[in-house]
Amino acid sequence: MHQSPKRRPRVLIVDDDDDGREIYGCILDRAGFSVDQAGSGAGALAHVARTRPDAIVLDYQMPGMNGAETWRQLRRRAATRRVPVVMLSGTELTALPVTWDALLEKPCTAEELIETLWRLLERLPSPRV
Repeated sequence: MHQSPKRRPRVLIVDDDDDGREIYGCILDRAGFSVDQAGSGAGALAHVARTRPDAIVLDYQMPGMNGAETWRQLRRRAATRRVPVVMLSGTELTALPVTWDALLEKPCTAEELIETLWRLLERLPSPRV
C-alpha cells in the first residue's frame, strides 16, 4: 500500500476513446491521482506545453499521431523527456524497437494501472512541484 503524498501526482491520460479515458480517469482519481485528459497525441503535446504531468498513460492505437509517435515527441522535449509513460495497447508491442517505461495490455485491471504508476513515480529522484 502506498502512503498518501502531500500532493496528488498529476497523470495525463491520452486516448482517443472517450469512454476509456473516463474509466481510467475515475479509477486513478479514486486512487489518489490528479487526472488530466487528452483525446489525441496532438492534444497531449498541447497539454504538456501548458502543464507538465508527473506521469502519462498513453494509448498506442490512435488515429493521426499514434502512441509511439507521441512518445517520441514527448522524449524530444526537455520538459517531458523524463516523465514516465505507461503505454496501453490491445496488441503486442514488444517487437517494436522502443523502450517504454511500462507496457500494459488493454484492457488492464485497475490494480495493474495503479501499481504500475506508483512504481514508476517512486523511482523519480525528487518530488515535482
